[in-house]
Amino acid sequence: MACYPRIPYPINSNTNAQLIGWTRVGNLTAVAAILDSPEAVDLPKSGETALHEAIKRNRPDLLRYLISRGFDVNQKGIKPYGEVCLTPLHLVAASNSAEMVDILLEAGADATLDDVSADGMRGVLGGMDSEPHTPFMAAAFWGSKAVVQRLIDRLPSDTIGSREWPLAVAAAALYRHPETLATLLHNYPAPGVPQDILDRALADAAENEEYDPYHGILPALPEESWSRGIETFRLLLARGARPNA
Repeated sequence: MACYPRIPYPINSNTNAQLIGWTRVGNLTAVAAILDSPEAVDLPKSGETALHEAIKRNRPDLLRYLISRGFDVNQKGIKPYGEVCLTPLHLVAASNSAEMVDILLEAGADATLDDVSADGMRGVLGGMDSEPHTPFMAAAFWGSKAVVQRLIDRLPSDTIGSREWPLAVAAAALYRHPETLATLLHNYPAPGVPQDILDRALADAAENEEYDPYHGILPALPEESWSRGIETFRLLLARGARPNA
């Protein structure tokens, strides 16, 4: 009996869901066929698109193709709980792909856009009262060292705002991402990391927010957690952070 591959979307899905499904499995031929069809005119102009799915699935080839077909590199997509707030660069921040950062920036992506939805929710750290987060801050939150470094290297020096740097350091310390933290400390704008930022980061690291079910961050293995924690503390203490401040 012949066995045929299943289509990657539910029966009766609309054109956008079909396009996202074929993007999910990396079928460029099917993606091109849908975009060449008359139904492509009905693709949505807001919310989640195949471009967002290409980033989530780490498909730079499809990302390039979708951009060449006119997809918006600044369109906010949907996060798991329904808010339309995450730009393509925010999604790349979670994937840690420097290549996709380059693709998006070269296509005109705006690295200053925040993660605030129309109803005021935040897409990275959540809540109505938290600070808006740029892709740079999101990359620090996820511990995406490659993305943090590429944004620092590629963006004009004044693009990453003065409020973003201390919040990025705090996030990298809180979630114990020592490699990302080292990158931030090394590249922190002159005259260097202020004492109060170092002290706060050390206190944040002691809180150890490695488990965050809302964002899908699962507890690390004990040996990994200890190693990351020790390296995080070592970095901050070497920079002059004060344990009893």
